[in-house]
Order: sequence, then structure tokens, then C-alpha cells
Amino acid sequence: MSRRGTMPQALAILMCFILHGSDVFADATGIRFRISLENTPAHIQSQSVKRFALLLSEKAGNRLNVEYYDSASLFRDTDVFSALTEGKVEMAVPGIWHVASFVPDVNIFLLPAFYGRDARENHAVLESDAGKELDARIEDSLGVKVPGKWFDLGYANLYTVKHKLLSLGDIDGLKIRVAGGVANEMRIEAAGARATSIPWPDFPIWLDRGEVDGVLTTHETVRSAELWTHGLRYCLEDRQYFPMYVPMISERVWKILPEDIQRAILEAWEETAAWERDMAAKAQLEARNDLEAHGVEIVVPQRSEILKWRERLGHSQDAIITRVGLDKEFALRAVRSLENQAP
Repeated sequence: MSRRGTMPQALAILMCFILHGSDVFADATGIRFRISLENTPAHIQSQSVKRFALLLSEKAGNRLNVEYYDSASLFRDTDVFSALTEGKVEMAVPGIWHVASFVPDVNIFLLPAFYGRDARENHAVLESDAGKELDARIEDSLGVKVPGKWFDLGYANLYTVKHKLLSLGDIDGLKIRVAGGVANEMRIEAAGARATSIPWPDFPIWLDRGEVDGVLTTHETVRSAELWTHGLRYCLEDRQYFPMYVPMISERVWKILPEDIQRAILEAWEETAAWERDMAAKAQLEARNDLEAHGVEIVVPQRSEILKWRERLGHSQDAIITRVGLDKEFALRAVRSLENQAP
């Protein structure tokens, strides 16, 4: 533990003032602790972080003034990394697709080796030595503290308008929207499709105009946008990858927090993460049921089909590792920890 973490509260607040200026204070008694999210209040991630904020407020009392902001009312996730560095916000929980832009090694979860894997397998990698090292790399690269488990979003699958997909090979020649990330684009293109990045607010218009054939996303995201009203009719539930959110706290703030406040943050996050993972799984299941109720036909590939395509996509893995700037030795260790898991 840093020696700074054991300082009396008054000295900690003084150091916070010196490092960040008066903006760190919400009042005269506590350290300001702003949490920035991009998602709307109804999103499971927002609900979970709000739960964490309330729990942390109870544990820390008036020594920490926790402020929760969703809907990008403070920062978009693309901008929150610099905000953390500049002392404009104390905590954020961006998705791995954003974090990977700054820490390429996060792209391991987008590699073909992870195609079709379940939540348990992804979590096991996070809890392995490779996962612990990845947290350390994020901390060193971004100047942050990762306080615990990552949050789940849910499986990302393929959804189409006119083309019923029975296997991944059926996307050959189709134009598929991806949220971003070169690794995602390359994996989709390795299956024969044309990957394109379209801003999410504009995507329904593209569907209405017939300018895109499908999308890589989750059941919950399709439900939230009611994409069946824009022609989406089919889903290949092949678990392309498992999107997650990474909690991060400004390292400069973390180091001046008293040790008991640091402990309160870690405890509150641990309690919340267990709840969030359970709720995220339930939300995706409820969304799946809603999709089917609105006429979306869902096809679940056989395990043999998943394994066949994981092997085929694997031929592009070295090219993806090189293109996105992954540490190859680290990536291979992460893949080995994945493949060594019991079935």
C-alpha cells in the first residue's frame, strides 16, 4: 500500500487540492468523486454503477462526496480517458472496445480464439495470471487504478435483415456494421463479410434505406433500439465475442485517498460486480425473449459449427495480432490460459 494511502484525512484532502485544485471538492468536508458513464439510465451498466455509487456513499460517509453522471452528461467514453488524466473526473467504466484503442492488449478478447466462448471462459482469463497482467498494463498505460472485476455486457451476435444465417459462412458478401475495433472488423472480414463502422444514432436510418445488411451487437442493444421496427429479422447467436466494461479510477486521486476509503471502494465494487454480472445475464435473456416475441428468428449454431469456424478464423489470428499492435507473447499466453480450461 502506498504510504500516501495512510495519511490522515486532512492531509489527504490538502494533497488532493495541490494535485487537482479546488474542483475535487463537493463541500468542505469530503473529497469529490465523480463517476462518468456514457450509457442511459435504463442500461444495466448504468443501473449497476449507480448502485455502486450509493453503496460507496454509505461506506465512506461524508468523507467522500460521490457524484454519479450517466448519459455522457460529463464525457463520452471516447473522451473520458483524457478527463481522468487531467483531473476532470475521478472514475469511469468504459467498454473494452474503447479501452483497446489506448491499450492494444485488451484486444485479446476480440481474437478468433475467443469466438463462441462463454462468459465463464472469458472470466477465467480475466482471473488468470494473464488477466492480472492485463489489469496492470491498463493501469500503467492510462495512469489509473482498476478496482476489481470487469462488468459484463453480454454476448455479441450477428443480426440481419433479409438473410437468414445458419452458420457464420452465410455472412459472405454481406455488409455488417460493427461498433468499432480493427480486431472486430478483421474477424468479420475473415468470414467473408464487409465490415463497416456507422455511428449508432445513424444506424436505424441505414437499415431503413437498405444500405447495410446486418449488425454485430447484443440482444439487449437490439431491444433498446427496437431494431425489429427497422427490418431486423434474423439472429445467428454465435457469441462472436463477449463485450465487457473496465472500471478505472484516476491514479492521482487513488494514491491520495486514505487507506480505509480505498478499502471501501474495493469492497463496494466487489459487491456490485457480483450483482451486475447476474443482472446482465438476466437482461440479455429477457431481451432475447422480447426479440422472439417481435418476430426475430434466432438460430443457435451447433458446437461443431462453432469449433469449425473458430479454427477457420484462427488462420487470421496472427495477422490480427500484428495489425492491432498486440504483444504477441502476451496474447499467446492469454490464449493458452483459455485453451487449458476444463470444458
